[in-house]
Amino acid sequence: MTKRGSWYELYQAAMLELDRAKLVGRIDAARAVMRERIAELMGRPAQDFVLPDLVVPDLVLPDLALGDHAYREEIRAIDYALQALETLQRVELRSPAEAIEQPGTRSAGIAS
Repeated sequence: MTKRGSWYELYQAAMLELDRAKLVGRIDAARAVMRERIAELMGRPAQDFVLPDLVVPDLVLPDLALGDHAYREEIRAIDYALQALETLQRVELRSPAEAIEQPGTRSAGIAS
């Protein structure tokens, strides 16, 4: 299995998990491996990268040598995957009351 394969397989497992009880663990596992892979690609300690807030801006990518196009693409792929996991967690793990609540309304009722 390639290095990319390990994080990508965990990412896919999280995105396809139907059991809400297992979803948090799958998301956390995928994020941890992604964080380690970014650290490896960037040549920095994994502690330098804070998740889930990590979004790899273009200003970070110049740290890589110009010939490292594959690394740049993988970092961008990880960045997109992290954003998808954040969205998945926000949408799937909200409470039932939050899921029902519509924008601009209150779950406690609307005063007349």
